Amino acid sequence: MKAIEIITPKDLSKSLKAYFKTRYGIEVNTRYIKTVRGLMDSWYELTPENGSEFPNEFRAEVISKFYPDAAVRNKDDICYGNVQNHRLAIYGKQWVRILQDMEGE
Repeated sequence: MKAIEIITPKDLSKSLKAYFKTRYGIEVNTRYIKTVRGLMDSWYELTPENGSEFPNEFRAEVISKFYPDAAVRNKDDICYGNVQNHRLAIYGKQWVRILQDMEGE
């Protein structure tokens, strides 16, 4: 995926949809949970379409990057807080970091 400047929620949505389609072959719905803190410090929620699930490897990556002290009980099927198999909600700046890390690979 080419480098994209993310300024608006729409930019982030397009980038995340392309990321999940390319890397994991799943289509996702995005929802920006607007607050006064702006895009980077507001929640951004993703849900997979058509009964798909987020891969456990991706959920493990999110936990290790953003919640390193999390007490995850089942590492083979991670469901911890906002990191679930059917829903992921993290801050916009965290999604941007995931996209940037992917570009660096």
